[in-house]
Amino acid sequence: MSFCVQHKALFRQIDSTGSVSYRWYSEMINNCVQAFFALIPHWPFSDLSKSGAVPHAAVPIAAVPSAKFPTDFKFPKCHEAPMSLYLNVAKLGEAGLDRTIQAIREEQSDCLDTSTVVNLGCAGRPIAWPYHARIKIQQIMKG
Repeated sequence: MSFCVQHKALFRQIDSTGSVSYRWYSEMINNCVQAFFALIPHWPFSDLSKSGAVPHAAVPIAAVPSAKFPTDFKFPKCHEAPMSLYLNVAKLGEAGLDRTIQAIREEQSDCLDTSTVVNLGCAGRPIAWPYHARIKIQQIMKG
């Protein structure tokens, strides 16, 4: 089962050719990931930042950084063409997960983004996903 976010390109996201500029795809993908964590495991990034600490930070924070994030762009998106971003969790590990996001517009794939996301704790080292987050992520993986 996929987690889906709908997006409609805004005028400010369009370049001179009438297509969405590639940097905005990154923002759309980031928004999809943040929405996923807020809605599926009910663990929004704002709460996540309170759960641990990064050394030398003024305020205790944790992180869910992407260890890698290659994106394969296929077709540029046109202004006002609605697009769906589908997030799939391919693998859930003890402290990380592999996920893909596919942007689809009019039954055509605009881009495919993959990433390995790692949950970091107080010492900046990987820590296990919280139980409630793991259960919810496993549920969406099963469909």
